Amino acid sequence: MYGLQGAFDAQAVDPELPMQAHVMFTIYSTSPMTETEYRTIKPRLMPRQYAELDDALGWAMLCLESGMIPWEIETGYGPCVSRTAIQAIVNCRLAELKRDRRPRIS
Repeated sequence: MYGLQGAFDAQAVDPELPMQAHVMFTIYSTSPMTETEYRTIKPRLMPRQYAELDDALGWAMLCLESGMIPWEIETGYGPCVSRTAIQAIVNCRLAELKRDRRPRIS
């Protein structure tokens, strides 16, 4: 009887709000190539998907260490993290790890 009838429904208040969904982070990475080549083959690539941004950035770090290029991380809600932003984030994280000598937990 009590079930979900009394639950708050955000879409009933504002139908423009998206349904609460699980956001996935999709990262595209390739061997070294030009951006034009990347844009040409992007529809045929098999990207990796992660539930957490930290996991996607971890993959980007592994790509950079192995000589691959992490081109972009697409979020489920719109904005993309560009290649240069990924590089900056990874460099910052590596500097933290070198400084602290242990992973930061937060």
